[in-house]
Amino acid sequence: MDSRLVNWLMFIDGAAQDRWEELAMDTPGLKKALLDEQSAFAYAESRGSMSIALIAEVTELSEAEIQELTKQSH
Repeated sequence: MDSRLVNWLMFIDGAAQDRWEELAMDTPGLKKALLDEQSAFAYAESRGSMSIALIAEVTELSEAEIQELTKQSH
């Protein structure tokens, strides 16, 4: 199977952020998608105003898990 396809599938399936650079190395389109994703995360983090429901939808975590993570980070 083409390694670029595998990289896209890993990204779509939710590869950890620490692997993003490795995945994007040989795939220019994926590199842009990853940069867009990083920008979105950075913006949301700087704003701190994403609703728990939206975070749950995007991350596939439960709202309870997100609230627990929020407590742990403060």
